[in-house]
Formats: sequence, structure tokens, C-alpha cells
Amino acid sequence: VHFLGKQDRVYDKLSQAELDRALKDSGQAGEAARIAAQLAGASSVRAYDFSKWQHQGDWDAPSGAWATKDDRYVLESPEGGDTALKPDAIGGPFPAKNARIGFEFLLDPAKAGEGWYLALEFGDERRNVTALFSAEGFRLQDSGGGQAKADWKPKSETKVELEVQGDSVTVSIDGKKGEPLNAAGIATLKGTVTFHIRETAAALDNITLRTVEK
Repeated sequence: VHFLGKQDRVYDKLSQAELDRALKDSGQAGEAARIAAQLAGASSVRAYDFSKWQHQGDWDAPSGAWATKDDRYVLESPEGGDTALKPDAIGGPFPAKNARIGFEFLLDPAKAGEGWYLALEFGDERRNVTALFSAEGFRLQDSGGGQAKADWKPKSETKVELEVQGDSVTVSIDGKKGEPLNAAGIATLKGTVTFHIRETAAALDNITLRTVEK
């Protein structure tokens, strides 16, 4: 995925042809246009492309060996690691109100160690929501105590989208929406997108942050 524009610029108003022209030198204009069409209705879109080291600098990796490989953001440490989107990369903390956070991940469950997991955490030190993938399946949890589930079994490639609508948070996995999580007050949250991975290597791709107009 390509970063679809400069900060705070609205790209859903561009036609596919215009976006093709804007990105003609990138080598992946068609892919960028396809994504822009999928994200229609968003007031802002930020997408992260790790080909040729693009946008890797927007992520802070305090643990684990992270690198760009095969156009993906790859964690090469078998014991795991952490990486977080730097707030200054998007002009400050990302607001939860009407947010959509999408990503894909690849892993090899057969090579994962005991107690492995991959988690997307969104929020701050006081409040956060976590989408947790492990050998036991999937769980969506609120640091306030709530939990919800979705149908998922360990496999190599998974596509995920976390959606905030009012006080409800849902996660769609490979296009199938899971149970809604009631998280009172979550719409007021502004936070950081962080990936925590333990006891397994993994790769992240097609990470997108957007806000949907209502």
C-alpha cells in the first residue's frame, strides 16, 4: 500500500485516474488507486508501504529485529518484538472516533513457540483496546474489562480491520465481522497503534488508518 497523500489531505475526492497520475512514478499506481476506491468515504487516509524502505521510519521498534523485506515490514526475531507508529508521523495521536485500522499479517504457526501471540493495541497508558491472535484463537479486549470474540484459527495470512463506531468496537477478519465489544467512552480516546508479537517471527503489510465520515 502507498501513503496516499500529505497530512490532512482528502484523497477520497480524487478519481482513480487522478490518483494514477499522481503516483505514476511509484510503480504501484494501480494498487494505490484500488485501495483509494476501497476506502471511499474516509475523511483522511494514511497507508504504509514498506517497499524500498518507504515509511519504515514512521515506526518506532523498541524491541526485536525489524526490517523491510519482500515489500513487507518483517520481524526477524523468533522471540518476538514490538513496534509502534510514531505520533509525529501523523501529526499527533490517532483519534478513535469513527476510526478504521486495517492491516495484514503473515506468520508460520508451525514455527511459533509456546505461548506465542500477535496483538494490535490501540490507545494510551490509561485506556486501550487490543486485538489478540494466539494459538487459542482470537480475542478483542478492552482494558476496562470487556471482551468479544471472532472466528479465527492460526494460519499463515490474515487480513484484519478494527472499527470504532460510537462506543462499539468490532474486528473483521478476512471480511467476516466478529462480536461487537461495548467500550463506553472509547470514542473520546486518542492513542497510538502498536503491534506486540511474542515467541514468533511475523510480517506486517497494508497497514491503513482512516476516519470514516458520518
